[in-house]
Amino acid sequence: MAGKEEEVGIEEARRIVNQKNSKFVWLGDMPRIDMTEALEIDKEKFEIMNPNDIYYADRDLAEKLSNNVLVCPHGNTSLFLAQHLIEEFGIDVYSLHGGISAIVGEGNY
Repeated sequence: MAGKEEEVGIEEARRIVNQKNSKFVWLGDMPRIDMTEALEIDKEKFEIMNPNDIYYADRDLAEKLSNNVLVCPHGNTSLFLAQHLIEEFGIDVYSLHGGISAIVGEGNY
């Protein structure tokens, strides 16, 4: 259903990215670890973006983010931004539940 906000676990996130030919979008600074290895995905399925750019997105950027999975350290920023994009543009966008820390542990990213 278009415009429905979703928080997804890692297995569902990988399925979405593969089936919908989309990406994991890391929100923030360059991570200290290889995120593609941590997420077990191909490098072309990963992108880094500034959260402010997403918050102030125009229609074109929102459409580019459609079907992507937003990832942040704990899942709060990604969920907030996913909800914002859904409300503003009615797109399908996802947030990785618990963020990267749920996968690699607190402070290991």
